[in-house]
Amino acid sequence: MASGGKREGAGRHFGSKNLSTIAKEEAREFVRTYITDRLQPVLDAQIDKSPREHGVRFRNESVNGGWDHHTNIKEDLPEVCCSTG
Repeated sequence: MASGGKREGAGRHFGSKNLSTIAKEEAREFVRTYITDRLQPVLDAQIDKSPREHGVRFRNESVNGGWDHHTNIKEDLPEVCCSTG
């Protein structure tokens, strides 16, 4: 009668991965490096378009309800706030 049970060296080795898992990891790494290499221009464009560069618009009732554009907030803000009432 044969004795069953666990055999030494049988089955998958600890830490081994399926081929599909390896392919997915390689694809993730490719995407990660692709995006990282092209990230600097994207971030520069976002910073260039940020509101701090463009300033703030305030309603100006004296000019047909138009808007005034202020880029230097530290100097213009007290004047604008006081003049708009």
